[in-house]
Amino acid sequence: MRHLGSGALVRIAAFATLLAACGSPSAQKAEAPTLPAQGEVAGQASDASSGENVEARGRRMAARLAVRHTSDLPGAEELRKVEGADLALVWVANHADAMVVRARALALLRHVPTVAARTELTAHVGSPDKHPVLRAGAVRGLAPFLGRDDVVELLTGALRDTDPRVAHAAAEVLATAPALAPLLTAAAADPEVIESLRTELQSHGSPKE
Repeated sequence: MRHLGSGALVRIAAFATLLAACGSPSAQKAEAPTLPAQGEVAGQASDASSGENVEARGRRMAARLAVRHTSDLPGAEELRKVEGADLALVWVANHADAMVVRARALALLRHVPTVAARTELTAHVGSPDKHPVLRAGAVRGLAPFLGRDDVVELLTGALRDTDPRVAHAAAEVLATAPALAPLLTAAAADPEVIESLRTELQSHGSPKE
């Protein structure tokens, strides 16, 4: 029998090791890519591809909000079925061409009351450089956050806004919480509140729908 040299034995051993590794299920499992957990990708807002997704969803949402009649706008049930609806609406509020579409997006954020929604809405209401139409829409969007003192304080300040669209919107939202009725009563006697709102509050006790 022919004896193999040490070099040949080393090569045979290496080849056998390679075959074992290729056929080993455990080795294949170790090399398989790991899939992200469900919902994990959606939370990576800083990811570039995620940013593109937000823009794409925002553009689709903008088209959805560009309807002639407000009765055709999406309601709470529809929006809650849309993945990332809050971020899509935030995108529309900042990038849509038509102001009415942007204002609608802000108001509709009340149906998806997330932290992102609240952050965007309070920023709009608190920015005097924003158009009153946008600030009024943002005020309406804050309706589900009346349990927060900072939001109530912001809306109370909006009662004194010199633009009637903003002031009346604030009164409408505050009137939905009976516990906040004293704020409206005080506003009716506040000389800093525009006359049309004071008259309405004095006559009816709460804003008209």
